[in-house]
Amino acid sequence: MWYAIGTLADLARFVPAPTRNILVLPAEPDSDLDGLCAIRSIMPVWPVDGTDTFTSHGAQSRSSEPLFYPNGEPPL
Repeated sequence: MWYAIGTLADLARFVPAPTRNILVLPAEPDSDLDGLCAIRSIMPVWPVDGTDTFTSHGAQSRSSEPLFYPNGEPPL
């Protein structure tokens, strides 16, 4: 995880601001990793059980639907 967070910080030098840093995890992060991501302005996402969509704490507080779709967001 440290390597991924450091890589995001390093790449931020080359990407025009503002950007949204997203860290894809295999499962929901514990409170320590979630806090570290919050400090670095990184949104951790993880797969929803049994589906091919991803969610985050922000998505859970806003809606019951997952926020991230691997094949692109559905049309509105």
